[in-house]
Amino acid sequence: MCDLFNYFDEASVHPASGSVFGQLRKSVPVLNPAPVQPPKGARNVLFLIADDMRPSLPFYGLKEGFAPNLGKLATSGAQFQHAYVQFSYCAPSRQSIITGRRPDATKSFSFMDDFREFGVGNQWLTMPQAFKAKGYYSFGAGKVFHEGVPANYDLPYSWSTPGYVDRGGNATNRCREECCGVPESEQSIWCMWDLEPGTLLPDQLSTATFKSGLGEAAERLRTTGQPFFGALGLHKPHLRWDFPKQFLDNITERVPTARVDSWPNDIPHLHWHECAEMSVGGMWNSEGWGVPPPSQEYQQHARRAYYAAIAYADSLFGEVLDQLEALGLANDTIVVATADHGWSLYEVSRARRGPRRQAASVQPIAPRRPGSPACPAPQRERRLPPLTPRPDPRPAHLAGRRDVQDDAR
Repeated sequence: MCDLFNYFDEASVHPASGSVFGQLRKSVPVLNPAPVQPPKGARNVLFLIADDMRPSLPFYGLKEGFAPNLGKLATSGAQFQHAYVQFSYCAPSRQSIITGRRPDATKSFSFMDDFREFGVGNQWLTMPQAFKAKGYYSFGAGKVFHEGVPANYDLPYSWSTPGYVDRGGNATNRCREECCGVPESEQSIWCMWDLEPGTLLPDQLSTATFKSGLGEAAERLRTTGQPFFGALGLHKPHLRWDFPKQFLDNITERVPTARVDSWPNDIPHLHWHECAEMSVGGMWNSEGWGVPPPSQEYQQHARRAYYAAIAYADSLFGEVLDQLEALGLANDTIVVATADHGWSLYEVSRARRGPRRQAASVQPIAPRRPGSPACPAPQRERRLPPLTPRPDPRPAHLAGRRDVQDDAR
């Protein structure tokens, strides 16, 4: 199977060996190794991550979707059909992705705890920190880590830069109608913008900041030969689905609703769990029981807005990929695009994230390594070189297991 572990070879990228993940930040000093000289011929790495983005994308079969930039990345690299997150909430999922450990190791199951807390482990490195320790210039912007966990976006450990930009923006809407005409009953979940020139939504600010950092990293590479690791995190398509109004035009009005929009009658009360963001939408009654889903029209509008928010996120990732091409670095840079988890769009009466349904637990993954053969979905049984040398026996610090056998077996 074409899986991420097997997609790259040793010459492609040189992360630190051993655990790639977390540290203590209290009485025991955080592990912060001094960078070494980067390996000769090491490739640059871009890591792009969206928020709450399930694989509602054309190259995953959604004909109503619009994501040409991610589609181009997927068709020129690899595409994963069955990638599942450890926990379908932002903070614990991101900590698992960036540390390579399950939530029972990171001790993160909500938005309060993180792997840097006392007693978790002082010899872990994060993904960007591992590259930094190997001599890479590490920089990032936006929601890579969930804000506040770990503190200060893990400065100074994960990043080579002295500062970090997330959130912000100065968006001013020129529309005379609130949210450019979005029905008032739906404005709690989506809003369109006709932006005043020179004003930016938060993800646009993060992307602009990241592109500036990418330009600086490219110049550093040119003058010193130092490769870079760059990570950009977008908040969309997280609720509220705010996006420039032109992106709605990319999505047909005839968006089909969920095929199964009713929750099974025999599900126990314990199985219900309120997601705070959707409580404003009247999805639960005062006793914590689910209520019937909204009208088909409401669901259709919500789905169309969600797909438009994905199109907006795709356009921002596209800006970064276009800049990489303009800098002449596309053939020397590994790119990985993914999301922290999915989102339910009224399947079985759900409109939320949460660990109990597949729609919220699956994530898109589209990595591209220059020079490696493409691994599109129809050829997903094709074997590709490994990311790093595979030690035997498998180190205990790596979470999970590989059920895929080598060709020779």
